Amino acid sequence: MDDTLRNCLILIPALPLTAAVLVAVLGPRVLRGYSHWPVVLALLGSFICSVVLWREVAQRQEGAGEGGYEEVVTLWTWANVENAYNLKANPPAVSAADVGWRNFRIDVALRADALTVLRMCDVSADDAVAVLDYALARGILVAAESGLRAGLAAQG
Repeated sequence: MDDTLRNCLILIPALPLTAAVLVAVLGPRVLRGYSHWPVVLALLGSFICSVVLWREVAQRQEGAGEGGYEEVVTLWTWANVENAYNLKANPPAVSAADVGWRNFRIDVALRADALTVLRMCDVSADDAVAVLDYALARGILVAAESGLRAGLAAQG
């Protein structure tokens, strides 16, 4: 598996989560008025990773067969129980070859396919634009407030 694909799949959710934790821990005491910047940068980074992932999946989609391209990255196994249940014969739902004891496994995994990546780009772009709009509006308000204070100080 390509490292670019794996890294992008991990960074897309990890960047905003890391920024949120950073702002929660350091925001009031250390970052103060700049608390929005880690979030802005993380969402922009997440969007860039989404676009890179989209490009990677699109390139692989061209060479894929009828079913399309998909990649599943397993981060860790949350639960793995050997011989967890006994699958009984129930024709036609269960064939005789499938009868017997089965394992139960839950993986924490990330998936990349054409539809998932397209939605990922859409959502991360919406988040990045919303945060940039907030940051821009905040900057304009701060500039207007400081201009108003300067004007009142000049009059007073």
